[in-house]
Amino acid sequence: MADTEQAPLTQGTDVAIPRLRLGEVGQPGLTVLGGSVLESCQYELQWPQCIHTFDKMRRDATISSAIQLLETMISKVKWEVKIPHNASDDLKRKKQYLEEVIQDMDCSLLEVIKEISSFNTYGFCVMEKVFRRRLRSQGSYYNDGLVGIKKITPRAQETIAKWEYDDDNRELTGIRQWYRKNNGAVNEFEIAPGKLIPREKFMLFRTNARRNNPTGTSPLVYCWESWKFKKALEESEAVGVAKDLRGLPILTIPAQYMAEGASESDKATYEYLKRVIRNVHRDEQEGLILPGVYDDGGHELFKFELAGVTGSKSYNVGDIINRYSNEILMSFFADVLKLGQGATGSYSLADSKTSIIATRIEAALMEIQDQFNNDLIKQLAELNGWNPVDMPKLVYGDIDDRDIDVLSSALQRTKATGLVVPSARNVNYIAEQLGLPDRVDENMPQDELNELLGQMTSSSGEGMVEGLSSGTGSADGSSGDSSTSNKEN
Repeated sequence: MADTEQAPLTQGTDVAIPRLRLGEVGQPGLTVLGGSVLESCQYELQWPQCIHTFDKMRRDATISSAIQLLETMISKVKWEVKIPHNASDDLKRKKQYLEEVIQDMDCSLLEVIKEISSFNTYGFCVMEKVFRRRLRSQGSYYNDGLVGIKKITPRAQETIAKWEYDDDNRELTGIRQWYRKNNGAVNEFEIAPGKLIPREKFMLFRTNARRNNPTGTSPLVYCWESWKFKKALEESEAVGVAKDLRGLPILTIPAQYMAEGASESDKATYEYLKRVIRNVHRDEQEGLILPGVYDDGGHELFKFELAGVTGSKSYNVGDIINRYSNEILMSFFADVLKLGQGATGSYSLADSKTSIIATRIEAALMEIQDQFNNDLIKQLAELNGWNPVDMPKLVYGDIDDRDIDVLSSALQRTKATGLVVPSARNVNYIAEQLGLPDRVDENMPQDELNELLGQMTSSSGEGMVEGLSSGTGSADGSSGDSSTSNKEN
């Protein structure tokens, strides 16, 4: 047996094996009734009403900007099929196969990622997997007969009619969609639950898998109250601006018009005047026409006036709306959008705020990556008769553009102190981070690599050769670069 080979594990016989039920006993505690998930105490946030609530919320300017920020940053990240550096020839061929599968789809990977990003709005996203044999007769660019992917297509959240579970409500077995069945005439159709889409035919992306809830937890749930109050204040502010009367409208009329036994004409006049006082506001047609009627004592019977607002309480509606807007952005970790907008705003916190939202985006990317590797790629391996464990991985790249200046400074300093191992793998990694096109052969002999690296030297640290004027050296700092001020040394 070769030194690198190890004997396989076998069941031990030296100790008694305890008796234990290996199967599942408990339940996740998810409430599923008639295919609907009931987890929220608020009617607007319960399934399926929550989808309509989220549709209204995502049209809000503040929420829309946060969602677009998340989806834009997710869609800009590059994806790559990766294998270990010492991978076998078989794994290298599978890597090429997986890259071909991605290019062979009827839709691009970018389109798929953009569709998947909707789970940041609704809490979940269902993407159906459509497979095909890699045959030119079936529209593939290849003709080897392996199973590939035709497309990965979304199943819109509002079309999900039911979540199908097993008898114990433990395992999700599939979904049913609402579909429109045309009866042959224009605008005449029937809406009914469609065919069952089994669990193995779709990928399920979620923002939160608590209790194995298939609907996840939308970020909009956490800012629902803030959005509700913000919307109410915005409507009140709009009404106030439209009226712009600077006071409480008061219309005085004779009591006979308001009496319970008033005549039909008086009642009609009263209802008309109520509509007038309700709709009065400042616009091109502003103004009221009232009858000049007086009683026997010369008192005016119809009178319109504005009662001034008194009291010490005064609220700045704009500030309150901004507060709720900040709470909404914080629920998305997107409050970086507010930096620099106010009179006292500052970009000094931009770096820390950006790192916080990058953490939120990375969590979403990890969910996408996990579903691709543990669902789609695993199933492709099974359909082709391969070991699902021994497969390449689809991996997301950097979220932000790497700061080349920071990277080069770190490399310069670590190289000067001898902390960087001069290996071909390290050289290729550095070239990859810097975006350089060429790579060195990882099987290159070390002496050839050392000779190559000897041509790439830096003068950093040379100021330390003779020492500083404050020490025992002879350098006085009058010529060359003083190491005390040169951060690169």
